[in-house]
Amino acid sequence: MINWRVRFANKSFWLSFIPALLLLVQVVAALFGFELELEGAAARLLDVVNALFAVLALLGVVNDPTTAGAADSERAMGYERPAEGGK
Repeated sequence: MINWRVRFANKSFWLSFIPALLLLVQVVAALFGFELELEGAAARLLDVVNALFAVLALLGVVNDPTTAGAADSERAMGYERPAEGGK
């Protein structure tokens, strides 16, 4: 189980979730034929932004690094707000 209420209150969650969501929207839009047709420097800039978004998403959208698997620990499930200093 995941303590979503506390995750949604965490700035780091949003810093990784929003870029992941934007990448997903871009891929789904491409499936339906909507693509940004950029050339030259603008296309390279889009590649850099996409790579940055991927790295931010990899920082951990739903993974609690203090536990095995994808669920939160029992301690984390009892939180009312994110723990200070990552503890």
